[in-house]
Amino acid sequence: MTPSALLITGLALVNAPAPAPQAGPSDQGRQTGETMVCVIAPRVEASASDPRGLGVVMERPALVVSERLRAVIVERQGQPLLHLHSSSGVLPAVIPWQGEALRAGEPVTLRLRPEDSPEGTEATLRLVAAADPVLADYRREKHRLGTRASAWMAAIDAALDRGQPDRAWALLFDPEAPQGSPLDRLRLQVIAQGCGDIPKGASRR
Repeated sequence: MTPSALLITGLALVNAPAPAPQAGPSDQGRQTGETMVCVIAPRVEASASDPRGLGVVMERPALVVSERLRAVIVERQGQPLLHLHSSSGVLPAVIPWQGEALRAGEPVTLRLRPEDSPEGTEATLRLVAAADPVLADYRREKHRLGTRASAWMAAIDAALDRGQPDRAWALLFDPEAPQGSPLDRLRLQVIAQGCGDIPKGASRR
């Protein structure tokens, strides 16, 4: 599979038409406004019954966005345990997982505030860690791939061919993946594409 085909998979516009969330335990009595953020990874699957969507992730999912974010709040078990913010600038496009690894089946919520959004106006990203067998298989695959960039590229292509773009995205932005070309070039292409139009000539999956 060519990089141009990879560019069009796994994009999600978080908080696309959805009602504003109601204040609840996870909001700590605060009404949270809505905004929109283009999330490249993790991949989020939405449905008619769940327009916000849910992303199934590995133990340490990287957050990859094309927006300029001012803050990211990580909530586990309904409690905001981590608040990443930038008072003078913006957060990087690729934000590695912070804190303890997720346990199998554990849900987590990320609240994302873009650069131009006021305090309290956030997009919500709902994630859940994959089941134990999936996490174990992912660890074995990373061990097998080692430090060979070509092996990681082949694994990303294979995941897409199997219809597993979430797996491909996890591998592409995994903190243990090799740095340097061709993976770095592909990461830059994916981030630059964001949630925009599909490039002319790109194949659809």
